This record gives sequence, C-alpha cells and structure tokens, in this order.
Amino acid sequence: MSYMNRVRVLSMAGAAALSLWAAGGAWADAEYKPLPAQQEKGDPVHIRVYHQPYYTQSWSSSVMKVKQFWKKYLPPGSTVTFEIALQGALAVNAIVADKAEYGYGGDAPSVLGMTQDRAKADIRGVWVNGYSNCCHCNVMIIRADAPYQKSPEDYVKWLQGKRAGGAKASCNDRWFRQVYQRFGVQPASHVHQSFEVTRTQFRAGLIDATGIWEPHASAIWLQYHTGRPAATGGAFGMDDLSSSFASNKFLKANPRAHVAMAKAEIESQLWLIDPKNEKELIEAMAKETEGYSKLVLWHSMYGKYPEEIGGQAIRD
Repeated sequence: MSYMNRVRVLSMAGAAALSLWAAGGAWADAEYKPLPAQQEKGDPVHIRVYHQPYYTQSWSSSVMKVKQFWKKYLPPGSTVTFEIALQGALAVNAIVADKAEYGYGGDAPSVLGMTQDRAKADIRGVWVNGYSNCCHCNVMIIRADAPYQKSPEDYVKWLQGKRAGGAKASCNDRWFRQVYQRFGVQPASHVHQSFEVTRTQFRAGLIDATGIWEPHASAIWLQYHTGRPAATGGAFGMDDLSSSFASNKFLKANPRAHVAMAKAEIESQLWLIDPKNEKELIEAMAKETEGYSKLVLWHSMYGKYPEEIGGQAIRD
C-alpha cells in the first residue's frame, strides 16, 4: 500500500483504535508485580517534582503521581507534590530557581540542564524514563494539504523555503533542525513557539511543518486533522529518549530518599508497561491532561506510525 493511501486508511481507522486496548502491549511480556514495599527510615522529606503529562514518554511521572507509589518507599510523613512543566526546559528552570528537586524532560533539555555551570546550579541525571528508535519526540508533522512525496527524505527537502516552527530547547526542535540541516534544507522561517501555538497555527494555515513530540503530534493528525506525519527519527536512524534530573544538593543531603524515589520510578515504569493497565493508564491521562481525546492519548503511547516514514514495530 502506498504511503498516501496508508495514511488515509490509518486516519479513517483511528476511531476504532480505542476498542483495541490490548493491541499496543506486545512490547511488555511480563505482568506488573508490585515491588516489596519497605519505607526508608529517617526524617520525612518534602519533594517537589516538575513533571510532564503533556509528554507521553514521561508518563511514568504521572503514574507515580496517580498511583502514589512514592508513599511505599519514602520515610513516613514525607510528601511529594507534582507541578506541570509544559516542556523540559521549564523543569530545568524550576530546579535552578530552587522550586523543585526533580524534573522530567526530553533529551535536549536534560542535557542542557546537566551540562550548565554547576557553580550556579548543580543538576544531575538520575534515570531514563523511555527510549525510542523512532517516534516519541522525533516526529515531523506537515500541513494536511501538503503535496504527497515519495519518501521521508523528499518531505524534508520539501521544507525548503517553507514555514517551520517548534519549541526552543526541546528534544523535537533539536531533532527537527538536525534533520533538515543534514539535507542542506533552509526553511523560510523557523519560529520558536509553544506546542499550543503550533497547534493553533496549523489550524489557521500559518505554518507548513513542525517537529513535535507526543501527544501533540497525534493530536494534530488524529484529532484536529490539520496536519499529518511525514517523517520520524526511525527514517534516519535517529533515536530519542526521556530522562529525569535532580538537584545534586538534594541528592547529597538525602541519598536514601533518592533511592526511594528511584524505586517509585521503577515501579511506575513496570506498571506502565503492563498491557493489562493500558485502559486504566489512558483513563488516568485523560484526567491529567486537557483537550486531548482518548484516541490521541492511546495512539501517542501504543499506536504505530507507518513504516514508510520510519515507524517501528516497538514504539518505546
């Protein structure tokens, strides 16, 4: 089937996807089994986390929040509060400003946070939340009425002289720029803007293409129908990941509390990848986010992009 026909078929078939809750769980063979609960001893700690329910690859943070796994491991009386960061750079800034102990972000903001001047803010990487060979952060979306091309490379070359946009210092913007620079392409403009503005500009016809992360890529395609996927990192051998970072001042002062948080993250990830929790996860994320259909949330985690644009059998 040609790419053109396949994208059209996928768009029409998307509404049926919610009835196939088990379809996306092939990458998780073992059932989730709760880890042995043993709270750390010592004084209670009070932890602030800047997390990203609007970034699918970081959903383990929302699982930790909703399921409250941290209560199983932190000393009695401890608290963990979760604030929403609309992109990873804001989580980095929160730690720099001493407003958070932990943050979640994509590869670009995580690296920026961990490599800045440690005399000003000592931020350390603590764990990886997800790793994809194709398409959590690395998704190129073009306007829905753009001409069809033969390959992802041709779509990238189509960007020459077009209007592009993306969130500065984000994982997708890093990837998007690397892709079109690889092929010597120069868009007429590349505007730094939030994902909300990007979605609005697609609806208004003010932008031709973007590199954008999930679930926003799925929303533009399957909910608003104002854009469609043209390429993913899988087409060019470019991976993406989500990671967490923390204040080293907190880590040094509370090493056992950090061990407890790591256990809570591990349990959150084990819960998340168990196929039997698929429906509960989507129901929870529908409450944790605003403006996204359950189809979009489902596709952003479990759906697959066409192989012709670099989609992979295993999403994450």
